[in-house]
Amino acid sequence: MTKISRKLKIISYDSLKEATNSPAIRERYHIPLKLSIRVFNHNLFCLKGPIDQNRAQIENFSSEMYRFLLGSTQPETYLVIRHVERQRYFYILSKIISCIPLFKILKTYSEKAIISTLPENQMCYTINYRNFANILMAAMYMAENDMHFANIAYLHEGGLIKLDHGQSLFPILNRSQLKILTFDNRMVTFPSRSVSYFNLDVKCIDK
Repeated sequence: MTKISRKLKIISYDSLKEATNSPAIRERYHIPLKLSIRVFNHNLFCLKGPIDQNRAQIENFSSEMYRFLLGSTQPETYLVIRHVERQRYFYILSKIISCIPLFKILKTYSEKAIISTLPENQMCYTINYRNFANILMAAMYMAENDMHFANIAYLHEGGLIKLDHGQSLFPILNRSQLKILTFDNRMVTFPSRSVSYFNLDVKCIDK
């Protein structure tokens, strides 16, 4: 079993620095516009937020749980707090790694089309689904409610990783739940949006 590489810790917003040449970084690493790019400990990170305190803490915990379940190839994630006068704002900081969202590969319908868009100094992608079963099992264990091909990425060195854990442990995040009776008369509770748990239809991606 892979050990968690570090303890959960909180980072001050003031310790983050603005990244230079952000547009080029955003294009190279496929960073969505809703995320800002920051530098921390000489590494590039995505900054998400501000978001609700409880959601931020749960997402930070969930991210490290995915690292525990899937290995250290999962991005490091930190909880960030910003103090403005008497207010506190919470953010999620995730390390940027060399990968491409899986839906970008699938949308091309051709491996050659992907390879032709890569910089010359990067390893060419070979499309396979190594680690995919592990990700699915981890997502079910973490009660994931945002599982689609925009949140699964292909590493440049090979293999798949899970991104964006903002809706992990969804039964805790959403009090609105649906209870069903199983064939052996046990009552099981699922989130009300459980029908969208593993939406692998590329057309449904709203990124």
